[in-house]
Amino acid sequence: MSATTLPAVAPGEALMDIEPALHDMRNATAMLGHMATSDAEVLTEHLHFIEDRLIAAHRRLEALWQQAWQDRKAERAQHAAELAAAEARAKEAAPGSVAQIKRAQVLLSILRTGHRVASEQCDEMGEEIAAALAKREEQP
Repeated sequence: MSATTLPAVAPGEALMDIEPALHDMRNATAMLGHMATSDAEVLTEHLHFIEDRLIAAHRRLEALWQQAWQDRKAERAQHAAELAAAEARAKEAAPGSVAQIKRAQVLLSILRTGHRVASEQCDEMGEEIAAALAKREEQP
């Protein structure tokens, strides 16, 4: 991994990617520790190599931390929005709410219409029955 190019961090995956970055940093630190205790000559380019690895790991960890922070903020905002929506739905559905009163008006209108239709049909049937009865009474 170069010190200037960081792989993209997918939203929601930052915390999973922290462990490999920590391993990279630990490995670079272990190399430095090995160099410090080794009798072999340590060249400046070796130290620069380790420095680059440590800086890259640090940048990666910082990017992952920032992404994890943004993910958490987004989760909290989404949760707050969902909670507010649920509270609004509950308030609308509460007994005596405007929505409940409007629903009661609609149901009453449906009942009135059903009653009127049934009453009209009963009147029509009553007339038909009366006519049928009168016709039968006229017959010998």
